[in-house]
Parts: sequence; structure tokens; C-alpha cells
Amino acid sequence: MIKTDEHLYTMTRVEFARSIGKSREAVKQGMRRGQYKDDYIYNGKQYLFKPREAMRDFKDLNLGTKVKRRPNRGNHFKGKYPNESFRKHNEMKMLAKLKGVIDPEVLENLPQAIEVAKQQKQTRIAKRLMDTIPKDYGGFNVRTPLINMRTQWREIFPKEKDEYEKALDVMPKDPGRGYY
Repeated sequence: MIKTDEHLYTMTRVEFARSIGKSREAVKQGMRRGQYKDDYIYNGKQYLFKPREAMRDFKDLNLGTKVKRRPNRGNHFKGKYPNESFRKHNEMKMLAKLKGVIDPEVLENLPQAIEVAKQQKQTRIAKRLMDTIPKDYGGFNVRTPLINMRTQWREIFPKEKDEYEKALDVMPKDPGRGYY
């Protein structure tokens, strides 16, 4: 592309920027980087550009292409709250809704029902633990809640006691009043 065809360069920098959907400063930066080197000439007092097709569409021209965002309803317990006060506010709203739907007598009995449910869960877990049969896979001296075998340790080759150990055996266990 030869730049001798000066009659083709008819747009100023501002007009060129509007035609491609950018600001004048963005076009200046592009010129510094060499992005538009074949699209303009300098005639001594201003830069002139060749008209060209728009590079991108304007967002306001694409009417009707928006996708409606689906609201995130029902995600109260797993939601990502920006802070703790939002979570508490949401819980208060849920509690107020429950109070409006459920009659007061049921709400009064709710703490006792929760305690009964906790006790039932504990008894179920305890029963499951007691029902488990210990498995013997051939291990030596396996300890389980039902079987507990322990023997005292004895040395195979006991060593003889020295004077100090003999004196400790002879001494009474409670010497009475000590130094302190």
C-alpha cells in the first residue's frame, strides 16, 4: 500500500476514532504502537486517515440479545454471603416466615422435639457400635472393647540388682517425714 494517494485520506483522527468505535486517545496509542501505520498520513498540520469499516459493533446497537438472568432462589444455606450480617439477616427472615406459617404451639414444642431427635440419634449410634463384632484377622493380642488380654512384662534374662537397687528394696516405702 503506497501512501501517495492523498485524496483517499479524508478523515481526521476524531472522525476515524468514532468510525471504529474507539476514543481519540485510544487511536493515538494505537498509532504509537504502529497499529494504524498503513491507515494514516501526516500532511504537515494534522493526521488524515482512510475511511474503513468499523472494527467492532456498538453495544447499544445489539438490542434484544440479552439473556435474562435466572434468580438464585432457595440457596440460603450454601450461598456465598459477602459478610456474616447478610447471612444472619436471611436466617431471621426464614425464621419469621416459619413463625407465620406454623402455629405457636408447635413452635413451643420444637426444642423438646430437637432434644428427642438428638437422643434417638445417640442411641442409634451406640447400638451400632455395640452390634459390631470384632474381627480376628490373626493378629497377636488384639484388644477390643470385649476382649482385653494383658500380661505383665518379665525379662527373659533378668540382670542382677546392684547395691542401690537392693537398698531401695530394703527401705520402707513410706520413710515418714523427709527432709522437707
